[in-house]
Amino acid sequence: MKYILTPRHTRLKSYKASKVESYSAYYMSHLSKLVAIILLFVNVSIGHAQDSLQAHLIIKTVAGRTYIGHFIKEDSLSITIAHAELGRLTIDKEAIVSKDIYSAPNKIMADTIHSSHYSRFFINTNGLGLKAHEGYYQNSLVFFNHVGYGITDRLTVGGGIGYFGGPVTLWATANYNFLLSENARLNVGVTLSNWDGEAAVVPSTSCTFGNKNANFTIGYGYEKNSGNLILLNGLVGVGNGIYLITENYFPTKYSGGFNMLGVRFSQSNYAFDLGAFRFSYLFNFPALPYVGLSIPFK
Repeated sequence: MKYILTPRHTRLKSYKASKVESYSAYYMSHLSKLVAIILLFVNVSIGHAQDSLQAHLIIKTVAGRTYIGHFIKEDSLSITIAHAELGRLTIDKEAIVSKDIYSAPNKIMADTIHSSHYSRFFINTNGLGLKAHEGYYQNSLVFFNHVGYGITDRLTVGGGIGYFGGPVTLWATANYNFLLSENARLNVGVTLSNWDGEAAVVPSTSCTFGNKNANFTIGYGYEKNSGNLILLNGLVGVGNGIYLITENYFPTKYSGGFNMLGVRFSQSNYAFDLGAFRFSYLFNFPALPYVGLSIPFK
């Protein structure tokens, strides 16, 4: 059968072509901005990672005590720090539960970094993971609730429930991280959910560079409807308990992706997130506000 293009078909074809060109122009103009943001996070993360070599330590012991001080020396049996109140303090390694580095000799910043807020961006987690028996409750946009918990220093599990006018969405997550170096971790995880009313399994892997005060994550995941998924996320501290965060997802099956940018106001007993998110393939659709609150627990 032979099809004849009517004037209406011709106009539709021209309109579709113009939309594609418009989208391409939009995407290319914003791609350079996104790359610039990512490079900024990488540079700051590297800078903070280098600052961390000044080695101000947060040490937690089996007895439940926390010691914060400047690193002096370490041997096979103990670590010695300069404590602000106790002076030169030597702690046996057998008594140490965890040891963390922070870049500012400031107790407020140290307490903030040591809380569980460092382990996630707005939605997704990074490769740093939670410490054993650390946990948090997170509420996003009122309708979405999530709980994360560290089974060990390497294994973090979580689960949540969300409702936004359709079927109730449930999900469960598990992530295991491998220490590659002092400032690099490999994370392997899986998410199970009933998103869009059907069972979905999303395996993923990512690599996080940096520390609790500044880090950058690049990762990959796969979901049967969205196909391959690339993620580029970053977090950097800019003041006492204040962090800039960017979170970006790029499904290869669709044009564009999902982007978030904002700020976190964080203390040891809470974190408040404020930002904006948008689906970049809806280039005529304005960004929507994002708010989130998380509370750590043990």
